[in-house]
Amino acid sequence: MSIGKKLKDEREKQGVSLDEVAEATKIRKLYLNALEEEQYQELPQRVYATGFVANYARFLHLDADQVVQQFKSEAYPGEPVVPNVAARKRKVRKRIVRPGAKKNRTVNNIIAAAVFLVVIWWLGTYIAGYITEQALKSGTPDPAPPVSQEVLAPGPGQNEAVPETARQVEGIVLKITARQDCWLEVSADGISAYAQTMPAGTEQTFNARDRVAVRAGNAGGIELNLNGRQLAPLGTEGQVVVKEYTLSDVKSN
Repeated sequence: MSIGKKLKDEREKQGVSLDEVAEATKIRKLYLNALEEEQYQELPQRVYATGFVANYARFLHLDADQVVQQFKSEAYPGEPVVPNVAARKRKVRKRIVRPGAKKNRTVNNIIAAAVFLVVIWWLGTYIAGYITEQALKSGTPDPAPPVSQEVLAPGPGQNEAVPETARQVEGIVLKITARQDCWLEVSADGISAYAQTMPAGTEQTFNARDRVAVRAGNAGGIELNLNGRQLAPLGTEGQVVVKEYTLSDVKSN
């Protein structure tokens, strides 16, 4: 399969448009279309075109090195491969070993190893102390003092019912259930947590402190539950939808 068809087929399989790819990778839609249609004469210089291919491949979760190599062989078949300077054969110079040099070298190696171990031990002790200090500084605050029964006791003519304490929200819990196969990408607090096709009949639960971002290639094929609350459908079948849920969405529940 040619490189252009491989990129286009994978993009369409994931339900992503060229506009979305351009926005995420910062590559002009003109160049993305040229890559997929294999109109390599429309691309910029080789070094930039190769970078575009690598970024596009990583966005689609393909092997970037393999895709780039295939692209070079198809787009620039007549250009010679530039050898890696680091891989050039180096000349081997003869060294004259003086008597006692081997013994001195062994002693020097032992001293260097001892110094290295001391430095590693010191760094470990310093880092452990720093982490402990920061943990103590950012420790959880002291719990609020209990409210006395005397304060809560109703006065004459007051309603005897005590208001219920507001429910405390501890982070985000998003459960996704697939009714149909759906390509899904989820990130929790900015860290990628899931990026693959979610089979029908399966479910995944994602936890985050501040926010969860969801991109679905078949929005009508999944159901979402946010901290125990069933959400409205994310979209229709086959629709690509990007949605983010924050802690404020949970607190308003």
